Amino acid sequence: MAVLVPRVLIIEARFYENLSKMLLEGCVNFLNNKDVKWDSVVTPGVLEIPAAISMAMNATAYQVYNGIIVLGIVMRGETSHCDIIAQAVTRGLIDISIKDSLPIGNGIVVVDNEKQALDRVSSACLNRGGCAARSVLTMIELKGFFNNRFHDNTR
Repeated sequence: MAVLVPRVLIIEARFYENLSKMLLEGCVNFLNNKDVKWDSVVTPGVLEIPAAISMAMNATAYQVYNGIIVLGIVMRGETSHCDIIAQAVTRGLIDISIKDSLPIGNGIVVVDNEKQALDRVSSACLNRGGCAARSVLTMIELKGFFNNRFHDNTR
């Protein structure tokens, strides 16, 4: 049986450009160390990510990417806008993942301030970009297990 070399799409929100680049760096380093093929696109903000996933999947007829990694920062301000964005995007990601059986690595970081964001995006600290990459690869592997297990007529 041939070993699947996954191809993933990274969708990166660049509202907080420097922090987002750090998330991307951690993600790409992890993928490159695993010899995973990847493409990336940029959205203006986190709220646009679910729509970008839908556009990508429709344009490629679900044939190009084995999974999606989403990266971005949602930082609390003086209003409840942060909570609304975080909840809406999370719901959108879950809905797409379940409806389409699409592995998604969620690297969207929701924080109260820039220090919390730096701790989470830095490759030297929590490296949430690398965590999102690891997560999507694990889910791609799990999907492959189920596909092989239940489509293999020799069992």
